[in-house]
Amino acid sequence: DDVYISYLPLAHVFERIMLAMLIYAGCAIGFFNGDITKIKDDLLTLKPTVMATVPRLLNRFHEAFKTNIDNLHGVKGMLARHALHTKLTNL
Repeated sequence: DDVYISYLPLAHVFERIMLAMLIYAGCAIGFFNGDITKIKDDLLTLKPTVMATVPRLLNRFHEAFKTNIDNLHGVKGMLARHALHTKLTNL
């Protein structure tokens, strides 16, 4: 039932190993559309349960989340910032 999204270059050794292991395990594999800036749409479409990633993409997600939280106002903003602060404190 697992779905893997492949977005790393196929020449990347880590990606080759992941694909070989997941094919052996019988996992469904979806490939992104080729534009890394639109990977969010691919993630929403495929709904992967397995994803090998790199820090660069995680940094982009972090910046997007941070920007969205900073742009929230009123009660939503207060709750989001409080939840984030509480989570970081508990870590």
